[in-house]
Amino acid sequence: MKHVKVAILRARHDATVAFIPEQACLKMMLTNEHHTSVLNYWTNVTDGYLDFVGSTLFPWVDIQIGADDVSRETQCARAYEATKALSGGDLDGFDIYVVLSLPGQLTLPNPKFGQPNQPKTVVIDLDGGAGPVVRDKPACALPVMTQYCSFTR
Repeated sequence: MKHVKVAILRARHDATVAFIPEQACLKMMLTNEHHTSVLNYWTNVTDGYLDFVGSTLFPWVDIQIGADDVSRETQCARAYEATKALSGGDLDGFDIYVVLSLPGQLTLPNPKFGQPNQPKTVVIDLDGGAGPVVRDKPACALPVMTQYCSFTR
């Protein structure tokens, strides 16, 4: 058995978007009554080889993301720093950082607005996936596309 302690960091870059409720995040990422959460999935698919005991869902933090850098590396680094700055944001002892980025897109004024067929805003998807390293630990960014999610289940 391999013990993996995951820190699930939640970072919002647009204050006009409501936070995803605590219970929805717990059920989606850590555990739920149907054992269909992300960590349940990895425990099941490895026949119990991976053990996620001690994994923690951290509070939401606000971060800045700009059109010049929507990379997963930036999302992970900023989420880590903002969470670390929280009172009680002790991130030592974790093996992996998973960042939920909310929302998973950046809406910006369209510089071509006013020209024929140009909308007022443009939407850029945040980069997502594994690869970043935060404090010598692997990390991944999971941009949350709220238009595809129902958080009331």
